[in-house]
Amino acid sequence: MMDICLGNLQKTLEVNLNDRTELTYSALIGRNFMQPGILVNGSEKNTSTPDCDLAVPE
Repeated sequence: MMDICLGNLQKTLEVNLNDRTELTYSALIGRNFMQPGILVNGSEKNTSTPDCDLAVPE
């Protein structure tokens, strides 16, 4: 289980521990996290910043 923060939405999700070091993304967020109410525009990147208590300052 892992806490995920996307914008101001925070949820605890079950994650897998597959090695993704050779892949482009370190994690994938599926439709269960995004339902209901999150729309995805595939032509945009980094349009949201974390706004949860989980957020770690950069």
